[in-house]
Amino acid sequence: RFPDGTVRPAEKVGYDPVNDLAVVKIDPSGLDLTVAPLGDSSTVRPGQLAIAIGNPFGLGHTVTTGVVSAVNRNIQLPNVVIENLIQTDAAINPGNSGGALVDSAGRVIGINTAIIAQARGIGFAIPIDTARVILDQLITRGRVARPFVGIEWGGDIDASVSRAYNLSVDHGIVVRDVVPGGPAQRGGIRPGDIIVSINDHRVANWNDFIRDVMNRRVGETIRVTIVRDGQRQVLNVILAERPQ
Repeated sequence: RFPDGTVRPAEKVGYDPVNDLAVVKIDPSGLDLTVAPLGDSSTVRPGQLAIAIGNPFGLGHTVTTGVVSAVNRNIQLPNVVIENLIQTDAAINPGNSGGALVDSAGRVIGINTAIIAQARGIGFAIPIDTARVILDQLITRGRVARPFVGIEWGGDIDASVSRAYNLSVDHGIVVRDVVPGGPAQRGGIRPGDIIVSINDHRVANWNDFIRDVMNRRVGETIRVTIVRDGQRQVLNVILAERPQ
């Protein structure tokens, strides 16, 4: 249903249950539609304006405003954890899911996804950079193939950890183990390595690592910079599809 009351049948193109995102298709003939400009969610910062658009409780075409409260949030939903979300205090209620979260220039920075039950002023949106990758796959293949590196996280490195263990780096993640035959092992990553960057993008912690990998595609080759025995090395890792 559109704001002018027009109703069109919709066909489901694809659905991603992990992020609760779907693509539907309609016949646009005779409709005056405007494409919303997409922003860059990697530049979103706490404190900036956030505008949520949706249909809360069936009340159509509702707009609420607030600010970005935090980024890189993880929330636990039934049977799944959704990672690296934008948190906002713009009112997001049942019915808002799938609506846009936009910035002060009207650019879509996220897709509203969920609220914590019984909480006030806490809503979440999937960053548009993440949504782009998911939606592109839903359009082309009807499902999402998630990239897989095949490492077990052994902890984050920060300045205090670096000092305590006399390390040569002050950021990164420790590889506790690798999946036998997985992309990491095939690329030369070993247990005990410290991953400090992917394609020259700094990896400060596990959230950085996951966010970077999830924004890439199966089959893509990434340059992983590691520190092993105090020496930096660059390894090429070909991302595989995450096992079901």
